[in-house]
Amino acid sequence: MKKYNYKFISVTLLILVHITACTQNHDQLDHKKKETAETVNLLNYYVKQELKKDSIILFETTAKYTSILDLEKAVKDIGDKKLNAIDLYREAERNKMQWSKELAPMATILTEKNSRKLRSPVVLSDYTTVLGDGFYRISPPLYSKDFRFAMLYSEYVCGSRCGEGKMLLFRKDNNIWKLIKTYNSVEF
Repeated sequence: MKKYNYKFISVTLLILVHITACTQNHDQLDHKKKETAETVNLLNYYVKQELKKDSIILFETTAKYTSILDLEKAVKDIGDKKLNAIDLYREAERNKMQWSKELAPMATILTEKNSRKLRSPVVLSDYTTVLGDGFYRISPPLYSKDFRFAMLYSEYVCGSRCGEGKMLLFRKDNNIWKLIKTYNSVEF
């Protein structure tokens, strides 16, 4: 009788572990789909409404967040006690995402191979020949748990000594992303 109970308990536990693992994988897939959809919507909004462009040249390799201080300010402005700037920064550091047509359909993606034309020393005419008026490097977005807020770091490069960088905070209202604050805007 005891042997039967141990086998029953072992099989039951194994089934529960399997169900839990499957549920977590399903939740992760749903989260990834949601994140992809929100990224497309966020980037579309940013390009069309804030940059006032129909399309952009976007460097395939994403930009990196330059300051944890900007993330701390954004977290404070969001007011969500569950968000932690250090965790967000670490998440951004681990993210190996590259921009693609799936995530940025409004962009011409400048690949690493194509960017070799821009290696140093570069003169402004090289940039304008290859890129027209310049290209963007944008970080992977960081989202609040409920996808109501998003943060992006965006750099615009218009020449070897021309450009700007800034961190942006967006809020989603009625299924539409809106830029609500800009942090640490720097021109170079």
